[in-house]
Amino acid sequence: MEIKANSINYELDQEGVTTVVSIGLYGRDDTGQYVNATVKVLPTDTEKSLDSLSKDDLVAIAKPKLIKFVSGNAA
Repeated sequence: MEIKANSINYELDQEGVTTVVSIGLYGRDDTGQYVNATVKVLPTDTEKSLDSLSKDDLVAIAKPKLIKFVSGNAA
């Protein structure tokens, strides 16, 4: 199943600094099984600031978090 992003939403603090990025992810296989989820990317998920990350960077962080969550290995 290929997982793709369908939305990206930024939450900002009072100074305009990004504090959370919510990534909408979805995927569907050939049998009609599907997943539709929102994964939050937090400052603790990366050594860089969230403001400096590209869309591709954010999605690359979110996908493994989703896989970990649905496999039952979420912290």
